[in-house]
Amino acid sequence: MQTQQAAVGGQPDLPHRRGGTPCTTRLADACPPDNILLDVPVEGTIQLFDLVARHVARSGVSAERIGDELIKRERLGSTGLGQGVAIPHACVDGLGSAVALFVRTRHPFAFNAPDRKPVSEFVVLVLPLADDRAHLELLADAARWFGERAIRQASRDAQTPDEIHRLMQRTV
Repeated sequence: MQTQQAAVGGQPDLPHRRGGTPCTTRLADACPPDNILLDVPVEGTIQLFDLVARHVARSGVSAERIGDELIKRERLGSTGLGQGVAIPHACVDGLGSAVALFVRTRHPFAFNAPDRKPVSEFVVLVLPLADDRAHLELLADAARWFGERAIRQASRDAQTPDEIHRLMQRTV
């Protein structure tokens, strides 16, 4: 995992943000390989959010609260982007730092995406309540990452969490 210090000047080919951190470093740091779940047998939004909530609850925040916040946010409007991808996200009080999960489901399911296509790839962001700027930057990083057709294809073809993590580290 790369620290902010190592990132400053360490990767001149990557776009940088305020503070010198490459855009992809934030996403990769928030989503280590242990948070990359491939070919998961979930069949709907509630199952997905339950899986994510249980996984993130290891950080000490109640799984029920995490799941409730994800559902509440999704009810405001779909976080589906189209092209089979979505970025569900929620802010949760008591969380120390941002947590991202990449989830690829075994089968796509309806997620109210703007193109009406089912979704099978998700970057789910669970963020501390207090840090709006970091929340928006991480959300923008995930959207930029999924916005690249080559990334979407490579993430669909990836066989291991490490392959996905390497994609997050080297691309925007």
